[in-house]
Order: sequence, then structure tokens, then C-alpha cells
Amino acid sequence: MRDRLVDKIEYRNISHFEFCCRWVEIYLQAHIRRALNLIEGGLAELRADRPIIAALCARALLEDGAMVWHFQRR
Repeated sequence: MRDRLVDKIEYRNISHFEFCCRWVEIYLQAHIRRALNLIEGGLAELRADRPIIAALCARALLEDGAMVWHFQRR
């Protein structure tokens, strides 16, 4: 997942279509970053012996995946 992260998304001097594509890329980057945070946070909570918080992270990760799936279907 970390391989899919980008540091910069260019959106100056581009066509309307390319601008829309950049917003899709921004949307997906945000979800990738959130998923990584949830995975790392869930693992940290498991190591700290707080399984309920880890379960909430897992649930949020599934909800995030559902949002991306729904976006892709639209």
C-alpha cells in the first residue's frame, strides 16, 4: 500500500478532463492514507492490549473499503 502513495499531484495548466482525473487521484490517495493509519493504529492497539479499539479500526477500514468500492461502481 505504501508503494501507491504519492507526495505531489500536479493540477495546473491541464484540461477539464485531466482536472477531474486529478480529483479522483486525490480522493483515492486520501483513502489509501486513511487505510494505512487505521492499519497501523489497529496494530498498535492490539499490541497495547486494547482489542476493542483495534476492532473499531478494523471496522473503519472495512467502511473505508466500502466507500472506495461504491465510488468505483459509480
